[in-house]
Amino acid sequence: MADLVGLGVQFAKEITNNENWLFMLSTIEGIAFATLLCRFFIRRGSFGPPSLTQGDLKAFETFLDVYKIRDISVEKSSFETFTDTWCWCRHHTTAEYPVEDWGNDILTGAGQYSFLRPLISELNNAFLSFQYRVWHAKGDFSANYPVMVVAQEWRIWAVSELSHADQPSVYYLESIKKRLKWIEHVRNLGQDDICDLRLTTCWDESNDLSLLNVLRSNIAPKLRSTLDKWQSYEQQQTLQSLLPALQSSLTAMVRNAVEFMQRVVYTKELRVENPSMKDWQPSNILETRLKEFVEEAKVFHVGFPNDFRIKLFEVNGSGDIDDTEAQELRNKFQELSDDVYRASVDSPSRLEEQDIKQLQRQLLERDYGLKEEARHHLCEELVLMLGDTRVIAECVVMIEGLTSFANMGGLLAFAVFSHKEAGDHLKDIFKFTRLTCKHLCWRMKQTSNIVMSGWSNLRRVKTESSWCSSGPVDNVRLALHVNSDMITGTDEVLNYLLQLDVAVEERIRSSEKIQDKINSEVHFYAMLWKHVVRRRGPASLDQT
Repeated sequence: MADLVGLGVQFAKEITNNENWLFMLSTIEGIAFATLLCRFFIRRGSFGPPSLTQGDLKAFETFLDVYKIRDISVEKSSFETFTDTWCWCRHHTTAEYPVEDWGNDILTGAGQYSFLRPLISELNNAFLSFQYRVWHAKGDFSANYPVMVVAQEWRIWAVSELSHADQPSVYYLESIKKRLKWIEHVRNLGQDDICDLRLTTCWDESNDLSLLNVLRSNIAPKLRSTLDKWQSYEQQQTLQSLLPALQSSLTAMVRNAVEFMQRVVYTKELRVENPSMKDWQPSNILETRLKEFVEEAKVFHVGFPNDFRIKLFEVNGSGDIDDTEAQELRNKFQELSDDVYRASVDSPSRLEEQDIKQLQRQLLERDYGLKEEARHHLCEELVLMLGDTRVIAECVVMIEGLTSFANMGGLLAFAVFSHKEAGDHLKDIFKFTRLTCKHLCWRMKQTSNIVMSGWSNLRRVKTESSWCSSGPVDNVRLALHVNSDMITGTDEVLNYLLQLDVAVEERIRSSEKIQDKINSEVHFYAMLWKHVVRRRGPASLDQT
């Protein structure tokens, strides 16, 4: 009996132990299941911080590539992403620099003097409205979306770049064209390229949450409308704004030409800066003529071209000319020797022919690496270039006179300019200036080719001088740098002259309307004067 009781007690103990073991096993299984379930939901993104999708990450790369393809400069860091780990089990990715300040009014105070102010405001408002809709639908994390980054980049471009467009220049025209091509590129990605943006958040989810729709239906038409009106913008520019810009560009051309000739013929030391008149000791006839011209015209002085104008007309330090002085000036120009005039653009005058022969004797082969025929060609181009430079300096004086005249009369000056004979004269001046600038630029290119040939010859025999050196700099390379500036400056001058031609032609076509407006104003004031006098009586004019 005792044995049976002992077996029962032992059996009861075993059952108790098994129940504890089963309970512990059930607990462990429950914990494991809950852990796996939590891990499942966490990895799915149901809990924890939000993350960009694979479509968003691909969109950052795609947008950046399109910017590069369309040659639009952007901050690369704005399109980079950052990946972190949450709870040791889920990676979440955000933008490196989220657009958290998208709600700020970046337009305040910008573009007040830009002729594109309406366009800037429309672009900023369109993208700002889109950003608000995305934020309202997606929450604060929307600041990380690539569409928000792109919209902010466009807003910054409109406000920071277009706001400086005080006149319709080629730079802003090309900038707008690049943006239009960018829109066409991203719009056609799904058709023309192997990737598209359909999986990008808010790229084309609905009518309200669609950056594609904003670009296609809102932004692109506004940019095209601006391009269509560009010629009108150019025509609206007055002579008062175009003539000073032309004068500034022509002045830069004159100074560049002088620096180029200085460096091309000088072999004693580097000509990094322009020498003072006191220290400048000419070593050949070209430098002598060049120094005389620089001293007479005061090319590098702040008073150019006004000081040169006074020197030309010799008007006792003032800009006013009375009848007696005008007659003296006419006699002076009539008495000028024919030695200084050319028969054509490319045929030197008698004085220039003498200078060419003398310069050829002074420029030695050992200094310039050129044979006799090449040296003669170089001397001819340099002497003719100096003559062309002087002509352009005189053109600057004429342009300054036109600028002063345009600033005096406002609409009345325009009426005078719009008269056919005066308009034809203006177009002749612009045509003459255009041809002279082209010839000067062409001569500089020709001279650069000749000089490079001699420079290469000296380099082969390892000649060391300030004119040709194995070091990082010499006078030839300094001159070639000026040649690059001259090419750019010539393009600017030709662009201004083209705009002036258009403006003058437009004024000629509208001259009758301008004259009618002036006549109408004069008639109005005459009638008003009669009306005022009659109110008091004609005798009121005789009272004191």
